[in-house]
Amino acid sequence: MKNYSEINDLDLARFYIKKITDHVRRSYVLLTKELYPIEERYQLSLSYLSLAENTYLQFRKHQNEKELFGSYIEDFEKPLNLCLFQFHKCIEEREDNFSWLNGQYEDYIDQSSKTIDKLTDLIRS
Repeated sequence: MKNYSEINDLDLARFYIKKITDHVRRSYVLLTKELYPIEERYQLSLSYLSLAENTYLQFRKHQNEKELFGSYIEDFEKPLNLCLFQFHKCIEEREDNFSWLNGQYEDYIDQSSKTIDKLTDLIRS
């Protein structure tokens, strides 16, 4: 049985991952949907990427302070970093065909969902 502190630590990690994923999702939608002119889409998308990266840094601080290490977290970090890299590359190169970004985005969303599910299972056990 986990104590309250361990449950709280896992729940905060799960919260951070959900927020990161939400920011990445919003960045993707703003970039790929033609709701605004392309230059505005780049700027809006980059704003949400900055929020995602900032939240990720907060997550890493929490992870290191609470020593939350495991394959389920490591499995989440690699797709996130690849996805962020691809987003930045896309914006820096002023790309307007986002089909190649979709695969990296979907990989990240899939892995973040698995990580959130794993953390939820750990909290419940």
